[in-house]
Amino acid sequence: MNHSAVASTPYDKRVFHGLDGLRGIAALAVLMLHYGSSFGTFQLHGSYLAVDLFFALSGFVLSFSYESRFREGLSCRRFMALRIIRLYPLYFLGLLLGCMSFLLTAGSQERIYDAIDNLPVAFISSLLFLPTWPDGPIGNHFLFPLNMPAWSLFFELVVNLLYVLIARHLSNRLLICIIALAAIALLGTAYIHHGLDTGVYLRDWSGGLARVIFSYFAGVGIYRLWAAGIFEWARLPFWLCGLLLLLIFALEPSRMRGLYDFPVTLIIFPALILAATREPSYRWVPLLSLLGELSYAIYVLHFPVLVVMHMHFYSPDIPTPFWPVTVSAFAGILALAFIAHRYYDVPVRRFLNRQMIK
Repeated sequence: MNHSAVASTPYDKRVFHGLDGLRGIAALAVLMLHYGSSFGTFQLHGSYLAVDLFFALSGFVLSFSYESRFREGLSCRRFMALRIIRLYPLYFLGLLLGCMSFLLTAGSQERIYDAIDNLPVAFISSLLFLPTWPDGPIGNHFLFPLNMPAWSLFFELVVNLLYVLIARHLSNRLLICIIALAAIALLGTAYIHHGLDTGVYLRDWSGGLARVIFSYFAGVGIYRLWAAGIFEWARLPFWLCGLLLLLIFALEPSRMRGLYDFPVTLIIFPALILAATREPSYRWVPLLSLLGELSYAIYVLHFPVLVVMHMHFYSPDIPTPFWPVTVSAFAGILALAFIAHRYYDVPVRRFLNRQMIK
């Protein structure tokens, strides 16, 4: 996310290219996870933890961009308007793609859309950025059935609202208390659900809430450590941070997944974010900037595309031609993300921000 335009700290022009790179790698890992589960190919099984990383990165970057502005009087209403402007355009495009995907797969046996009882109701609730409540039992209903990854964006807005409501009173002591209580809730989530792959379904929404509150406010804490110059010795080259992140996603503990997910989210992700604040070599900057720019578009647009591809190209009885389909899927989604970001998201957000200033 690009928040440099609204920052008013002494670091106004600072861009965290290393954090952009982590966000991009995490978005690609989520794409690979959903692609692999759709086509029965290789996947990074721990990539669902990318959401916890996204939340922590958001906490860091938003604290960097807005903490001083809150002290200067930035209102809750304006902050939330800025957040909605940042998230909604691509979210809306993902919703439209989800509707198209639903209609294109309506005559098939695609399991992914079995939980949609009423398309108009699902569309209207999603249009309002609200979860869809089913007509009958909760069962395996997604919070956002037309575009499953949108669940994390909903929780992002929830924690943004909580953050801005307490921002002026968020002392380090209060921040530590929030992180500690959220860590207890996170531990309970990991124990009950045997891991942290929760929040996407209505039945486990509380797990998603625990994940976002802990990771977001951990990100706020990481920002304050960075701003105070603490742990400067722990900052690492980006290539090493990127490799460590891929390793975290790739490892698949055979037992007790929760014992892996919890310490990764509690300790390793915060440490990795702090380590990645080191400015990378100028050779890396163009690539990392591009990864950061496209990460949100990749995350919010890829799922409906994969659903349609699954219907047309996958059969459990016929081996999927790995390389042609894989290259086509990734190239198509990356191209869509680039076009949507460059020619739709950026112009729309620029227009909406100008309108808000008037």
